[in-house]
Amino acid sequence: MEKVDREKFMVEIWKQYNATKDIEFLAKACEEAPFFGQKEMAFEALNQVEILEKAYVRASNLSGGQQQRVGIARALSQKPKVMLADEPVASLDPITSRVVMSYLKKINTELGITTIVNLHFLDLAKEFGDRLIGLRDGKLVFDGNVNDVSDEDFENIYGRSIKSSDLIGDD
Repeated sequence: MEKVDREKFMVEIWKQYNATKDIEFLAKACEEAPFFGQKEMAFEALNQVEILEKAYVRASNLSGGQQQRVGIARALSQKPKVMLADEPVASLDPITSRVVMSYLKKINTELGITTIVNLHFLDLAKEFGDRLIGLRDGKLVFDGNVNDVSDEDFENIYGRSIKSSDLIGDD
């Protein structure tokens, strides 16, 4: 069996509160490491999420959506095979959430990177996902195509009726 370098195999995208570290990571690549292709990889990753113009902007001056896109760029710059996103839109407005989710979908479909996204918004899961895995109390309760999931399945996953707060809605 082939040995896998786990650091290059899988990366994680965290909620936007880690944006400062993500920006520092990319800034180092952009400013301090102009050799070995690191600068080019950082710029390419920022360009893929259409935020290249923010390469040298301080994290505190970026919006929540921009910070999350920097996190995605950081993950992309590591050339992973698998990308994990833990509630990447939890604190974003509906429009920005869809923008971030569209980048994650694009990464999967256009770059061929397996993308696993943990979401609590049912409508986003259905809109952007292909496969839905539902866990309840640590047990698998649904595993299938998102087109096959019903409100009854969601209620089984949540163990209760679906609430409006389970949907991000439109803005």
